[in-house]
Amino acid sequence: MPWEIPEDWEYFLDQTREGTLLFGRHCYEEMMERTNQEDRQAVVLSRNPDFRPEFGQRASSIPQALDIARSYGREIWICGGEQVYRETLPLADRLLLTQIHADIEGDTHFPAWEEYFPHEISRRDSQNDQYRYTFHTFE
Repeated sequence: MPWEIPEDWEYFLDQTREGTLLFGRHCYEEMMERTNQEDRQAVVLSRNPDFRPEFGQRASSIPQALDIARSYGREIWICGGEQVYRETLPLADRLLLTQIHADIEGDTHFPAWEEYFPHEISRRDSQNDQYRYTFHTFE
């Protein structure tokens, strides 16, 4: 991600503690080096049958990844990337979204979510030295 917001990272870690995280491979590689792996499970999507995540299990499809994640009996957290979000948004029952109030250039974007999550149930505004941002919860 092209921003560094410690409060957002701490919020992510707090929310996903004791859960199962479902990642695309690129997100897994970017995020897991910063994540406490002892209190989480991980399922990593990769079409490469030779890919062996150091932490967690590999799955080759969303249905397979969800089956593996459900087998742990923990809350499942979808952690990106863009295509993983796009395919799983219709399946989710809740969305925790940090909206950064800035124009940030990039080639990857969170997909349109409004049709799947029309009801905001909470919001909290915050900021750091660089950004204003809002923590939203939708159902």
